[in-house]
Amino acid sequence: MKPASTKSAKADRPKLTTAVGSYAEMPQVALLCQYMPEEEERRAFIESMALVKVKQGECIMRQGDKGNNFYIIKDGSCDVEIETNERGELRRTLMRTLGPGSWCGEQSLLTGNARSATVISTSAEVTLLMVNRRMFNSCLGNKIMKKRDMIVPFLKDVAIFTELRDPYECYLVADAIVTKEFAQGATIHEVGHASDGLFYLVESGVVEGQTSKKKFARCDYFGQVELLQGAANQEKRVASQAGEGKSFVVCHTLCKEDFMKLVPLHAFVKDTQQQQFALANDAGSTKMRGRRFGESAEATTGAIAPPAFKLPQGSKKSPDALARIMAAIKRNIIFSRLNEQQVQLLQQVMSEHDVGAGQNVVTQGEKGNHFYVVDSGELDVFVRADGATEEQAVKAFSAGDSFGELALMYNCPRTATIRARTDVVLWSLDRVSFRMIVLEANTKKTTMYETFLEKVQLLEGLSKDQRNRMVDALEEVQFQPGESIIKEDEEGTHFYMIVEGDVSVTKKGQEGELARRSTSDYFGELSLKTGSKTMATVTATGSKPCKLVRMDRGAFQRLLGPLDSTIAMRKYTSSGAELTSGLSEPMGDGSGALTAVPNDHAFEKAAGPLKLSDFVVTSGTLGEGAFGKVRRCKEISTGKVFALKQMQKADIAAMGQVEHIMQETQILSTISHPFVTNKYASITTDANLILIMEFCPGGDLFDQLYKHKCFTPDDAAIFTSQEQRQACEALVCSTLLDACITHSWLEQVLLPLEYLHALGIVHRDLKLENILVAQDGALKLTDFGFAKYIKYRSWTLCGTPEYLAPELILEKGHGKAVDYWAFGVLFFELLNGHSPFEAEDHLATYQKILDGTVKYPSKMNAQAVDLIGKLLQKDISRRYGNLKDGTSDIKNHPFYTSRKFNWDDFAQRGSVFNLPPFDASKYTWEPAEKHVTEAKRCKPEDQKLFEGF
Repeated sequence: MKPASTKSAKADRPKLTTAVGSYAEMPQVALLCQYMPEEEERRAFIESMALVKVKQGECIMRQGDKGNNFYIIKDGSCDVEIETNERGELRRTLMRTLGPGSWCGEQSLLTGNARSATVISTSAEVTLLMVNRRMFNSCLGNKIMKKRDMIVPFLKDVAIFTELRDPYECYLVADAIVTKEFAQGATIHEVGHASDGLFYLVESGVVEGQTSKKKFARCDYFGQVELLQGAANQEKRVASQAGEGKSFVVCHTLCKEDFMKLVPLHAFVKDTQQQQFALANDAGSTKMRGRRFGESAEATTGAIAPPAFKLPQGSKKSPDALARIMAAIKRNIIFSRLNEQQVQLLQQVMSEHDVGAGQNVVTQGEKGNHFYVVDSGELDVFVRADGATEEQAVKAFSAGDSFGELALMYNCPRTATIRARTDVVLWSLDRVSFRMIVLEANTKKTTMYETFLEKVQLLEGLSKDQRNRMVDALEEVQFQPGESIIKEDEEGTHFYMIVEGDVSVTKKGQEGELARRSTSDYFGELSLKTGSKTMATVTATGSKPCKLVRMDRGAFQRLLGPLDSTIAMRKYTSSGAELTSGLSEPMGDGSGALTAVPNDHAFEKAAGPLKLSDFVVTSGTLGEGAFGKVRRCKEISTGKVFALKQMQKADIAAMGQVEHIMQETQILSTISHPFVTNKYASITTDANLILIMEFCPGGDLFDQLYKHKCFTPDDAAIFTSQEQRQACEALVCSTLLDACITHSWLEQVLLPLEYLHALGIVHRDLKLENILVAQDGALKLTDFGFAKYIKYRSWTLCGTPEYLAPELILEKGHGKAVDYWAFGVLFFELLNGHSPFEAEDHLATYQKILDGTVKYPSKMNAQAVDLIGKLLQKDISRRYGNLKDGTSDIKNHPFYTSRKFNWDDFAQRGSVFNLPPFDASKYTWEPAEKHVTEAKRCKPEDQKLFEGF
């Protein structure tokens, strides 16, 4: 590539000289000028720039060539590609897309190495400012290297940048940073003033928020809310404490354009700072958590592990080391659901590690992947609290202790730094191996039980779904040889199926053995059917323990209904041959009565394909998700206002969440319900997936709960209609006021769940944050990112920790029952302002859930306590909503029937909240393309993953 002709270049020289000021105002040129404090130096550098124009498809620089020039893109765009040779086949991989203000080529000039990538023009014409090697090195080279050496190590300690493993990505952030110093006591932000458009990273010293009293110390950050929402400053922020040995606070800043391009926005969702308690647990106040985020155990795109994955061979262990490992495993909640064989496999795959004194085993904020058992040595645990400048020692570990178990469930950030005080020997277990062991065993067991039930003649009348429901209620038991399983003349309570071993059937007054039954046989069916006294004794026999699974009569009736119409008894001929006739027909699915969608609900989806140019949007955002932002938008042709949810393909593919996203849009295309945020249309661009959804101006229930601590009678009355208030005031018992108000809210959550379950869809992330308030005051269930069509059961661990059902945590396989557990948690939280299972960390939360103990405040309405108790049942054969009558059990509970509510009368519900009409004229609407930017390009090979969105 050559610059413009000599004649043209000479003609341009005077223009370049006179245009120095305008070139210097270009963002990236201005950024470079920070390296050149002398005006003459800056002028000489700018005047050395040659203007170069390149056509589409032309190569600007080629991988492997010697680098002689540095380029700044003035107009147009180009792709950065890396060529690799895999098994003799040349392959190009798109690394990033560069646009106006970006630069390239400096790495080759800094290191003296050949070009590390190929840059190709992708727009009709690209205009470049070109600087040769001599001028670049004399003005910038050493200074850029010095800046990178200082900032890149700092970035690696910042939680949101831990995913930037490519050094070049770190260099891009370091180059874009502008460092600012603030005198102690100086005001950085004034509350309510227009944002300065900067994102701040604290390098040294402390910045304090005057309203929240939050302190931002080294590696903390602020300003992202103002940037993402286009809002004024949220609070006054002051440089309160200078850095050690300095008289000022040092902050690194990014402008909005660089922030959007270079910061992985989904990292904000995972950062532990976003999950701290919002309010202290002061005496007399209700503890409130920050906004909760969903977790998923593994990337859903592809398998848990590669198809060829085999469990690793762990290190050889001495008897003492093995004893320490087994003891640590057995006393840890994460391993409590494992059987002996699984525990043996776990200890076999564990590997040995030597760690020197002073080295970190894990670092606070980094993503976790391993669980550790201490074999020898001592370690200290340090926590750097939000806003603190130094670490605090909080705990110590020695031989036999263990840590890091939460990393086995999902890839969550470490909550502390663990450092070796002495030389240490550790045993480690990785998440992939753990999950393979747990899931393989659980899926095999479930498949075995389902297959086994299919062979039981007694159950031939059951459908596959009914047999699958039986699996959830089966209990494993074991009897030693000679031990009685059933005794004659005792009350019959259980039906048994033999997994391994033999049993002998005997009867009083009759000599010898009446019958012998072995693997795949069953007994006790009379107890299951009638509950009458047993007619014989059944004893385990043989030389080995007899393993059985059993189901009690009550569980069968609760899940599947009357036994007389479900199963048939064995019948025998006079010679003793067993007859198999008389089996009943399969029953229905037992989902209970379904409340129909009202006839007047006719949400109209877009008639045909739409483009981004068909919409205008507001510059401010409604919220921030893991993959992008949500904005108000207005369809130009109709004037209707919607919510525009933007998701970046590159982030979705990088986090392996393609399956969840594609599932979400498939489900949204299928459903239509008055209490769901319905989908209007979907749009796909090269970089983004866009959902156009119903607009809900009232925010979500979490926001309301955060403001009001809990929905007390007085708070609730503010949001309800006059008719509802009068109805409440008419109640004799005023303690029922909050319960009466909550009826209306819970109804509008239960009905969409019932609707989804009738379609075979399980939501799996029901919580306050996912219930929006629509313009008419109704509640709308939203965020179907974890929703899934589940015919029988699913194995993916996903959801929000405080709302997870026990079977999800234990990874036993789950279905629609998990939504009713979450409904119970939501119910409790609405009335009390906090979750029944909240704790200081996820592990403690899981322990509370598995314990199943709920503490109900004395002020709670008795009917509400009773219904919540029936929803928060660990035994899913007792959990309301999951039984044979489905949601009818909930609807017919006294909590609802005492109000004489008509579930089929949608008009009776009215508005839950009174909202002022949304006035679109108050907002400035701009073309959607201006804000829904193509900041991150998706790799060509990943584009096919999103076909059919």
